[in-house]
Amino acid sequence: MAEHAVEARDLVRTFDDGTGVRGVDIWVDPGAIHALVGLNGAGKTTLMRLLLGMLEPATGTITIAGQDLDHADWTSVGHLVDYPLAYRELTCRQNLALGARLHGVAPANITGLIEAAIAELGLTQYADRRAVKLSLGNRQRLGLASALQHDPRFVVLDEPTNTLDPAGVILLREALLHRAGAGSRRTGQQPSPRRGRTHRRPHLGPERRTHHWHPRPARHRHRAILLRPRPHRRRGRMIIGLVTEFTKLAHATVVRATTVLMVFGISLICASMLLAVHTDDPQLAAKLGPLIDPGGWAGYLAVAVQVTGAAGFVGYGVVLSWLFSREFADGTIAGLFAIPVSRREIAAAKLIVYVAWGLVTATALLLALIVLGLASGLGTIPADAVPWIGRQFAISVFSIVIATPAAWAATLGRSVLAGIATTIAILVLSQVSVIAGAGGWFPFAAPALWAIHSDITVTPLQLTLVIPVVALGVALTLRSWRRLQLDR
Repeated sequence: MAEHAVEARDLVRTFDDGTGVRGVDIWVDPGAIHALVGLNGAGKTTLMRLLLGMLEPATGTITIAGQDLDHADWTSVGHLVDYPLAYRELTCRQNLALGARLHGVAPANITGLIEAAIAELGLTQYADRRAVKLSLGNRQRLGLASALQHDPRFVVLDEPTNTLDPAGVILLREALLHRAGAGSRRTGQQPSPRRGRTHRRPHLGPERRTHHWHPRPARHRHRAILLRPRPHRRRGRMIIGLVTEFTKLAHATVVRATTVLMVFGISLICASMLLAVHTDDPQLAAKLGPLIDPGGWAGYLAVAVQVTGAAGFVGYGVVLSWLFSREFADGTIAGLFAIPVSRREIAAAKLIVYVAWGLVTATALLLALIVLGLASGLGTIPADAVPWIGRQFAISVFSIVIATPAAWAATLGRSVLAGIATTIAILVLSQVSVIAGAGGWFPFAAPALWAIHSDITVTPLQLTLVIPVVALGVALTLRSWRRLQLDR
């Protein structure tokens, strides 16, 4: 007897308000188009999320092609649940390439699959248009193309005809029928029965009631398959994650704007202070501090270190918060489930790409400071200013790594504001610790105190406290992404 495409037994998952699914049994055979029809809140989307690992059941078992979800072949699964996998700043082609990579398509085959998917869903004239410029219907077509392009054997679609025009509905129906005829397995839900569409209708009861699907009696089969991924496969998935995250970051308006503000904003602030050095105002002279004494390159770079320690830290925190919250904000987080690349690997890729961007930004800022210093008439860089160049780059690197708690906060809060608020809170606590005389022992304040060469002595031991704090932030972030569920 052939194994089921998907099989679930005695699924139970309820929420605080009492809604959810209870005691669900369902299985779909190869080549079947299986529709779920029910009232709003009956549990259709909840069931689909359970089948795709977006939610964990309280009890029950789920297998895809005979394997549990931990060992399922996610390269053969496609889905569109909640929102299309369509990043606003990427074009249709770029989004489809991203989706193909995430589903494990070989690089040599990606271009051909993209062109076929674009033609199949009628997106040819919009292929090079950014997703943000697409109509809702065409964005839905893009999401469907991403779900179907890698020729999955099992597809889950949540209300796939939403926002589609009649032509789009026909294209979708033909695409599904073609795949079902080829032996694929499909399951989906329709918002309501409509004339001219034929689908099986398992009964869904009203809200907060137990829902059962019992197509026929069958003896439950349990199969335990232990598969250990090979190291080179893990490396391959990590590379996919890195390419994906780099693509998103390179096209992001938020990242570009923050980079410009950090590099040119900080360097222009420091350069403008040089113009006010020759002043007769004692109050202004007191504020300029190091620019007057010791003055020159050393004073200029000392001011740059102070500004970078505060403004740079906030800038890095903003970008990191955005990187870890953007999928929650635009609804594309569902697209990071049910794929070969694990969420933990995606989070690790985000961190690596963030650090790489941060180092590039730190280098660009240092070069901008040097160029503006030369342009302001400071002359050649003397030997006594060279250590300050090292401190300027070092404070940037410290700011990059000590901002990592913002990633965890943005993940827990599922909001960029949660990450930014955490960044600002850390900055405030750092100032308070310095005022209280304990700044050297506060890991977030110690690097800045060391870099500005203040009256407060910072020992190597105090600086090393940054390492466990950063390691803890990274570990908590990776753990949160590994255990992530779409439960709110």
